[in-house]
Amino acid sequence: MKKIDWVIVIFLIAIFAWVFFFRLGWASLQSYDEAWYAVIARNIVQGHNPLVLWFNAKPFSDHPPLGFWLMALSYKLLSISEFATRVPSALMGIGSLVLTFLVGKTLINRRVGLMASVMLGSSLWFVLRARSGNLDVPLVFFYLLTIYFGLLYQHNRRLIIGLAIAFAGLLLVKTLVGASAGIILLSIIGMSKYTWKQKFYDFIILSCGTVVLLLPWYGYNTLISHRFLYHHFVEIALRGGSLDAGQSALLQQVLLYLHSGIGRWYSLALLSIPAILIFGLKKLKATILLLTWLLVVGVPFLLSGKTEIWHLLPLYPPLFLTIGTAIYLFSSWLRRQGAHFFPKLFSQKKYLRLIIEATPVGLVFFLAVFQLRQVFPLVFPVDRYLPPVDQIAKIAGDLPGTLYLKDAVGPEVMYYSGKDVNSFGINPESFRMMKDFLGDASASARLFIVPQNDLPTLTDEQVPFSIVSENTDYALISNQATPTGGSVYLPESQ
Repeated sequence: MKKIDWVIVIFLIAIFAWVFFFRLGWASLQSYDEAWYAVIARNIVQGHNPLVLWFNAKPFSDHPPLGFWLMALSYKLLSISEFATRVPSALMGIGSLVLTFLVGKTLINRRVGLMASVMLGSSLWFVLRARSGNLDVPLVFFYLLTIYFGLLYQHNRRLIIGLAIAFAGLLLVKTLVGASAGIILLSIIGMSKYTWKQKFYDFIILSCGTVVLLLPWYGYNTLISHRFLYHHFVEIALRGGSLDAGQSALLQQVLLYLHSGIGRWYSLALLSIPAILIFGLKKLKATILLLTWLLVVGVPFLLSGKTEIWHLLPLYPPLFLTIGTAIYLFSSWLRRQGAHFFPKLFSQKKYLRLIIEATPVGLVFFLAVFQLRQVFPLVFPVDRYLPPVDQIAKIAGDLPGTLYLKDAVGPEVMYYSGKDVNSFGINPESFRMMKDFLGDASASARLFIVPQNDLPTLTDEQVPFSIVSENTDYALISNQATPTGGSVYLPESQ
């Protein structure tokens, strides 16, 4: 890279490191996914086989392991905490911005890469997920890394090994979404300058290298569970195989998610796609690659009725690169038209070219700063806060006894208590089941986290229990006399 490229990279790191790391560990972990994934990563650190992920004493095979391995590594280096849970996403958020710049620079020029990177870094949902212990931003990072190695491969065949490693990393974060990059890689290899024989050999190397890196986790889990592949690919990745194509309401919902996720860049995105089709002949290969990228990432979300707003994050980089490319092509067209109709003016006033080229970049920076000022209050916690249920969970973690929840399992309760949790589930019988468990005073110690509004009902129905601890919203109760000196309710008949 040239010196100016290093300056841009350092600028991106310096600015967005503050955006992604400021008060990163202040907020408590959120259910479901963030606390869920944190528990899985903690189990790896505590000695579980890293090839078999565990959650609540059961194997977890919804997602591949790389995101959890990175979180576990963060725990090893920094200790188990909210901050360490989110560090991998924050670091890869910064890495994604750098890679977006490098991909844009390689495809078109550094102005396109810089504009796309700034757009990505100022998008609300990218910032939110970069500050969260989830898999979405690592997915974006490895997707961009794969595309970048693919572009570098076009100039250096030896990088096919690096490309295989990056692609395997992508598939080990989220396999089915990551697999869409394979179509883009085929187009990159197909458009490369090499002979068809060389392309074929490189495709074999890429395929074999990727399979070798995927085989340990997929092979091991297939051997120990006959339902692993069906659960992993059909029930989870394909959401049971359901598609809802052709529903206009679904399209409107996805577009609403996209608008909410990227904010003011949405209007530019709608304009950029027809613009790149009109002006893209000047950069035909780049245009084909960007449109292919948009299609293979975007179409599955348009066909799924279970698309959520964070699922669209992999669509952001190609969309912003498309916007940047459209802006560049349009400004270049304006400059050529100006030079054609006003040749003397443009030949004498060379700074006009600089103005035409620099103005779009300046406007993008202005809009990014404006949008970030709106984003900050939504992503930066005002103070350190631990919700009432998590306060109770921490107390439960210091006490002996099996922990129960009346409702669905709360991963944040598992994280803050450090215990596996038994849940009665969300059903009409959950309250009756809890009463039966509390009524068995001869059983071993049982701890229950219940809402405060359940206590009067338990009292009215003459259910024996002791209050171990409580706050405004929740209580920790037990079927045995509490060793902490808490209040005890015993029915009069006893």
